[in-house]
Amino acid sequence: MDELLRAVGESVVRMASFTGKELREVMRRPGVLASLILGPFVIMFIFGLGYSGYREPFATEIVLPADSSFPSDPQYYADLAPGRLDVRGVSDDQAGAEQRLRAGVIDLLIVAPENAATELREGRRTTIRVAWNEVDPVYHQLAGLATSILTSSLNAEIVEEAAAEGITIAE
Repeated sequence: MDELLRAVGESVVRMASFTGKELREVMRRPGVLASLILGPFVIMFIFGLGYSGYREPFATEIVLPADSSFPSDPQYYADLAPGRLDVRGVSDDQAGAEQRLRAGVIDLLIVAPENAATELREGRRTTIRVAWNEVDPVYHQLAGLATSILTSSLNAEIVEEAAAEGITIAE
């Protein structure tokens, strides 16, 4: 038992002497103490200088089929997702739009399927293809959110048109 107490006591003395030695070393060099305390704050400040808290809307191009009944006015689609999409154009040139996406002219490409109106009228789901040229996970989430808002708004518009069409047929 005495041996156990003596071993514990020696361990406490060793730890205290090591801690005391380090404290004396820090007191002799106050720059080390300042760098330990102020260093992380300086690093956070430098990173904070580059953060604006505002992200520009995605430069977007929408590709519609040539015979589509959807509007071809870019402002129509920009108004469906305000502040999130800057719709630069609506066209039927998918290859050209993909080239502009690869070149970095646009951030986001939305391609409507060829037979979207027919599939929707028959009650089937359509797939809207969305592509972007970034790997950033924050960008990925924001692009997904913007396209989700656009899709929800388009769905609401389609349902509203279908309901209005149904009312006129019933009359």
